[in-house]
Amino acid sequence: MKNIFKTLKGKILLIGIAVLLIAAVVVGVVFLREDSYRSIAVKQLEGTTIIKNSQAEKEAYKGMHIKSGDDVTVQEKSNLTLLVDADKYLYAEAGAHFEVECVDGEKSGKKVIHLKEGSVLTRLKNPLKEGEVYEVETPTGTMAVRGTVFRISVGRDEEGLVQTGIEVFDGKVQVDLRKENGEYNGTRENFEAGEAGAIIGNTEFAEFVKGEDGSNKQEIEYKKLPQDVAKVLADYIDDGEELCIEKELLMDYTKITEHKMETHIGKEATCTEEGYEEAFCVVCNEVEETIIIPATGHIMTEWEIVQKPTCVETGKKQRNCTVCMTYVEEEIIPKSEHTEGEMQVVSEATCTKEGLSQQVCTVCGEVINSTKTPALGHNFGAWSVKNEAKCAEEGSQVRACARCGTEETQSIAALGHIWSGNHEHQDLVRQGTDYVSCTCITPCTRAGCGETISVSATVSNSVLGIMVQYFCDNCGDQI
Repeated sequence: MKNIFKTLKGKILLIGIAVLLIAAVVVGVVFLREDSYRSIAVKQLEGTTIIKNSQAEKEAYKGMHIKSGDDVTVQEKSNLTLLVDADKYLYAEAGAHFEVECVDGEKSGKKVIHLKEGSVLTRLKNPLKEGEVYEVETPTGTMAVRGTVFRISVGRDEEGLVQTGIEVFDGKVQVDLRKENGEYNGTRENFEAGEAGAIIGNTEFAEFVKGEDGSNKQEIEYKKLPQDVAKVLADYIDDGEELCIEKELLMDYTKITEHKMETHIGKEATCTEEGYEEAFCVVCNEVEETIIIPATGHIMTEWEIVQKPTCVETGKKQRNCTVCMTYVEEEIIPKSEHTEGEMQVVSEATCTKEGLSQQVCTVCGEVINSTKTPALGHNFGAWSVKNEAKCAEEGSQVRACARCGTEETQSIAALGHIWSGNHEHQDLVRQGTDYVSCTCITPCTRAGCGETISVSATVSNSVLGIMVQYFCDNCGDQI
């Protein structure tokens, strides 16, 4: 204990001490506001911060909402800024470890940040409204504020004592001491801008660490402030915050200078991916601004025909990106027109069949046009008698096509008999002494015919005196 007190005497600031190992040390940051919805979100971050809850573990990102029960760990060479209710900032330094709690549910006006290890810088940008309360609770004290900028560090020494430090840069902080078990001991102290204090305690006691003058208060030792904290305070001043120290003096104490900005290409834009340009300080290498460089898009060469089209197959043309040399764009070239040849006779027209002429493509041989020639028809000569006609028989005559020799036959009508006027009577039939019938025979007079015609006839008679004459009733000739 005596060694601890000796260490903390004088102008001691536990906040400036390197983060101590901690076990179950809790610092609560409480925000109270009636009828309002509070939110805590990641405003800025550098490096890596891990967010854990009962469901998952993931890396924090800008704009991420911090929910009740989330456990937040800021890794080495990292920092995190939380925005609370749009006008309160909590800057968590490297090594800070805390848990977020929404006391009465997600929509309540009271939230607690349990700091388990490390340091945080808090800023209330606007004065608190009527009925609004902002409190910081540690295992050994409760700090009530109105509108202020202050820093808290919590650690545990080798003997297990909780050490809490406070530095006030603006406004006023009222501190009520309590034991680690939550029992208040009635000790109260008010800290104003420019003042710092230290608290030490455990479950049995809680007390202020006295300075060399015996006071609970000391001056802030600006030279012991981490540079990242000093830079954040300088940014607050640039944003209109009136702190207990001028910016130039703060920068001189903490050995920081104004940024000297330059820009450089952090990543060249490609055809398909954005690049970015960074504005950074050549002194501290802090990146102040990142400017997105849009993707350039592909810059293509002229089209090149890699396969000429024909009347049978399509062609293909290509062009390449001159930037990435990998992107290839292709287009199909439609088939070309046929190359027309001369019209050629495939088959001549004949007397009975059509002729055919075709025009073909000289490249692929496909028929382009076809023309039919009508059949010529027969070209017959004069008729010639093949079989002579007779009296009772038809004859025939033929004629032949002069082109193909096909013959056409035509009948000649029978001539018919030429019956002679001479008649012969045969087969005379008598009845008694009289002739009663006969056969009248008439020959054909056409040469070579020899045909006769026989007609049965009756016989009539006439009496001239005593002489009886008989006549053929068919031809009238006397018998």
